[in-house]
Amino acid sequence: MRADVYRRERVDIRRSRFAALQRLATPCVLLVTSGEALAAFLDQVPAALALRLAAGPVVVSSERLEVLVREAGFARVSRAASAQPADLLAAAAHAVDRGFG
Repeated sequence: MRADVYRRERVDIRRSRFAALQRLATPCVLLVTSGEALAAFLDQVPAALALRLAAGPVVVSSERLEVLVREAGFARVSRAASAQPADLLAAAAHAVDRGFG
């Protein structure tokens, strides 16, 4: 017996979402829990926004993702205790408190 629980599919991001990110005046922290999602995001993000995000803080959920994110050009990387939302948000708040925002 086989049970397919989920299937990963690339999500096309609407331009309006990128425009909303561009307009943010407050600190923006990128949370990364999937290498595939990061690759899909980076394939779609406009160059100017990619540079802005690369200069800001990024929170990852694993050592493997930390390596991927650094290889993608992000320098201000923090690792959360786990991929649980509360841990990701705590690490994001800590990054902003440290002045990464």
